[in-house]
Amino acid sequence: MKMLLAVEPRAYREAIGLAIENLRPNVEVSVSAPEDLISEVTRLVPTLVICGLPESSEEVAAWVELKSPQGYWQKATVRIRDHRFELVNVQLDDLLFIIDRTEEAISADRPPKNRYGRDVSGR
Repeated sequence: MKMLLAVEPRAYREAIGLAIENLRPNVEVSVSAPEDLISEVTRLVPTLVICGLPESSEEVAAWVELKSPQGYWQKATVRIRDHRFELVNVQLDDLLFIIDRTEEAISADRPPKNRYGRDVSGR
């Protein structure tokens, strides 16, 4: 699975990218400056985008918008396929959870599940 990480500051995206590469070696992680996001999505065709911007491509299987009004990620709006949910106080384990649910959804072509094994679509 290909993932594009485009968050600020640069040190965050590089450190998080390395952590994800180490913890999920099956994920091909690319990092990019947020201003290059659109061109990198077109060039790389990632399965998952994690960034600080609202979704701009429905061609991507999963999109995460991290919101950081006070310098840390207080909230994330997540879309995996047609299923949307939000997370608060986002940490690395939340990003790993999103990666796992994205892989699950694309491999089985079914709705992703939350941490409790329930379908996030509410069915």
